Amino acid sequence: MEKFIKKTIGVVLVLIIIISTMAPAAFAADAPRISVVANTTGGVKVAYIKADGIDEYDIYRKDAENDWTVISRLKGKSAYGYIVDRTAKSGVNYTYALGYVKDGEDSGRLELERSIYYLTVPEFTLAMMGNKVCVEYTPVDGASGYQIIRKEVGGTYTTVGYSSDGSSFVDSSVKLNTTYVYAVRSYTGSNLSYQTEKKIYTYPAPSLANVQTGVKVSYKKYDGAAKYELYRKTDDGEWIKLREMKPSSWTYFVDTAAESGKINNYKVNVVLADGTNLVREIEGAGICYMAIPKFTLAMMGNKVCVEYTPVNGATGYQILRKEVGGSFVTVGYSKEGTTFVDSGIKLNTTYIYAVRSYSGSNLSYHTEQKIYTYPSPKVANVQTGVKVEYKKYDGAVLYELYRKTDDGEWIKLREMKPSSWSYFVDTAAESGVAYNYKVNVVFEDGTNLVNEIEGSMIRYMKSPDVTVTASDEGAVISIEAVGGAKSYQILKKSTSKPNYTTLCYAKTTEYVDSSVVDGETYTYAIMAWSADGYSSYFIPVTFETEAETE
Repeated sequence: MEKFIKKTIGVVLVLIIIISTMAPAAFAADAPRISVVANTTGGVKVAYIKADGIDEYDIYRKDAENDWTVISRLKGKSAYGYIVDRTAKSGVNYTYALGYVKDGEDSGRLELERSIYYLTVPEFTLAMMGNKVCVEYTPVDGASGYQIIRKEVGGTYTTVGYSSDGSSFVDSSVKLNTTYVYAVRSYTGSNLSYQTEKKIYTYPAPSLANVQTGVKVSYKKYDGAAKYELYRKTDDGEWIKLREMKPSSWTYFVDTAAESGKINNYKVNVVLADGTNLVREIEGAGICYMAIPKFTLAMMGNKVCVEYTPVNGATGYQILRKEVGGSFVTVGYSKEGTTFVDSGIKLNTTYIYAVRSYSGSNLSYHTEQKIYTYPSPKVANVQTGVKVEYKKYDGAVLYELYRKTDDGEWIKLREMKPSSWSYFVDTAAESGVAYNYKVNVVFEDGTNLVNEIEGSMIRYMKSPDVTVTASDEGAVISIEAVGGAKSYQILKKSTSKPNYTTLCYAKTTEYVDSSVVDGETYTYAIMAWSADGYSSYFIPVTFETEAETE
């Protein structure tokens, strides 16, 4: 029994101590008291439990630097059971307490206190940045970081990230064409601010492509849009409005003023009927615009020469080729100069070419041009000049034959109507001179099938006039000198040896064949040779020796 009494007394004493530390003796269980202290939108919310018969409620506040002061007095019959302390400063720890007046007696400050570290709600804006959402917020005094939370309409908030440095956060995990609700909360340790909400529709960034005349900017239509504002800026420039587009079936715009070789950024504002923007991107979709090279095709001998115009900002050019109905293949790259020679072609074939400029991974669009690989004319020295043979082509109304010397210009020799003839002999060619020949095939509409920039080359060597006479030493072969000749090849055959063999290469215009025998018939043929190896047509000369008499 003694132990029980001691134990009971001990419990009572403990209870008395606890009660005495909670409130003064005058405090009753049904007395008004602070129930909630919380960070809210405009300050610190201090809520209290009301009681009957209270004339006035006093809200006390103190911080580390200031003693207790009454910051608010509320009538007892007020419908409100809370205040918002809008004078609180972010980053400060506050303690709140309650007092009241009842029946003319002031309770003074009650000892039940509530403390809180006040953090302001960050002000923030939302904007599209490409196909991401950029959350820009205003820094809050006393905050060590910021929590960014997001939800879909009707969903539950999830944390998408934290930001400790700077004043922005980029959310790259969004789905496009979706309405999201965002909130930003400042924090320090376990202290967290309240939050406000903002919505954004993740309108996709425009898609960009280099096309024939500029940059094609394609944007998504939006129901309810009154107009679309299209903007562009370069990396070193400001946003400029290109134009406004009214809602229509068109959902793209071609920027023909884009500058080649520069990164161009584009953004689209969707303007609603009330003048507000659905979204204003702070960063658009970027593309390095590369202009399409202008180019021409021409035959160069039996090769195709691609001549292109340089493009600003290009570091090289890609040359593509395909046969009609086939797929493009890259036949080469050109980094210097303005021409590319394709030697991998087949003759008598129609090819389609394209040239694309590039800089790094940035590649231009392309246009196409066709060329028929019309073979170069065949040229040969004949008795009266240079014979030029060309291939007939169905649909041709005219063949234009041109000639030039190595240091001269192309001159038209003549025009040939389609006929059974497919060659021409240039009788005006001068011996010893190198000539190039080319043929243009002209159609009824005046266009050319091909205009060769280089033709077929030959050095014309006139056929030498030759006489053969008898002498005591043998057959004397006299050759009329030929312009440009460096030597003369003398060929010989006889009745007993009917095939031509080379007798010699004479450096002079007279040679004696001492190997002839009596009673034999010999035929001589002379070919004139130039320094670069081209020989002429030859005219055979027959010589008979007298039969031996007894």
